Amino acid sequence: KEIIAIDYSPELIKDLKKKFPEVDYQVENVNDLNFSAERFDYIVAGELLEHMENPKTTIKELMRVLKVGGTLALSTPLNELQRGSVSDEHLWSFGSTDLIEMLSEYGELNIEYFQDTVHLLMAFVTKK
Repeated sequence: KEIIAIDYSPELIKDLKKKFPEVDYQVENVNDLNFSAERFDYIVAGELLEHMENPKTTIKELMRVLKVGGTLALSTPLNELQRGSVSDEHLWSFGSTDLIEMLSEYGELNIEYFQDTVHLLMAFVTKK
């Protein structure tokens, strides 16, 4: 299996390559990925969406590079504004209705709730 991990920070990628040389780390813009359509079987976008200027654009690009039948696993803080801010870097707060609205057009959707240090929404979309 091939694992490709992306981030926009060259410094972070450099550090991670040293720690985990078995992973192919790449500097990428998640809204304009340098991968062909339907490249990946599984995509994990953990704690990403709340940072993006246009979450719908991000989801569209992730779904572009996901194979039909592949799964997008996405997590985000649950109703962050109602529970108190987790981070000043977060531009958005999402509830389950928001994720259903943004993701259901792409395929079969399953939403789960998880509590770690914060309450999280986890969405799994199998691309149709």
